[in-house]
Amino acid sequence: MEQKKLKCPVCKKFVTSKPGQQPFPFCSEYCQAVDLGRWINEEYRVPVDQSSTERDLPGDEFDA
Repeated sequence: MEQKKLKCPVCKKFVTSKPGQQPFPFCSEYCQAVDLGRWINEEYRVPVDQSSTERDLPGDEFDA
């Protein structure tokens, strides 16, 4: 298996992948849990084009 070297998305330490390493690309289970908490608390956002939201779809219950 090819080893990859990436930065931990939480603490920015360099991490080298190892076969069977669970928290990769995180350096530790702690950083993995911090990242999960950020998703749960909606600190990460996916950009949405406001002109094409679900409310704009025809036949939606929000149509006036």
